[in-house]
Amino acid sequence: MKKKAEYTTGEVAKILDLPLRTAQRYCVDGRIPAHQHPLTATWKIRHEDLIAFMHSNRLDPGDLETPTKVWIVDDDPSVSLFVKKAIGRFRADLKVELLEDGYEALLKAGPNPPDLMILDVGLPGMSGKEVFRSVKNNRSTRNMRIVAISGDPDEADQMLIMGADAVLSKPFRIEDLMGILERFIASPTSDEEELETYNNTGASGEIRRI
Repeated sequence: MKKKAEYTTGEVAKILDLPLRTAQRYCVDGRIPAHQHPLTATWKIRHEDLIAFMHSNRLDPGDLETPTKVWIVDDDPSVSLFVKKAIGRFRADLKVELLEDGYEALLKAGPNPPDLMILDVGLPGMSGKEVFRSVKNNRSTRNMRIVAISGDPDEADQMLIMGADAVLSKPFRIEDLMGILERFIASPTSDEEELETYNNTGASGEIRRI
């Protein structure tokens, strides 16, 4: 079956080779993370949640598991490269793209959106908030996961209220980013990661092992 942003319980039943009622029960019981349509009450399962369920139960996703696309939208190259380096440590097969402009991100996202966007709130020109609103108002992109980056605590709170999946507050550590990636992307490559502190100038602080 072709990779989709979301699947029905019928599609999940076929993928997992389960009876339809069993797939539905897994959704109701919370064994497979799912949400219900407010009008039809039909269950929908996000692609990343299905893949995570399959990995946790030692099932092979096969063709469903294409490399996850991650976009880093930030006009500061030091931040973008720091985040890209951290993502590479988390999982080497992820397709990471760096963008510096909100307009460019929206134009590219329309026909082929990423699975996860890491978005600087303080972008020049079109701000991160404007990019976020446009993404969520578009049917083809509204299911995209968005992690906001901000050095302003009030802005960070506003992004969460608006519906951002998570917020990274500057200064942040690789540990903070790793925790977010573990929530939204399956199968980290290693349990051991270096932890660095990032400040607003791009410098690294103390490094330790976990």
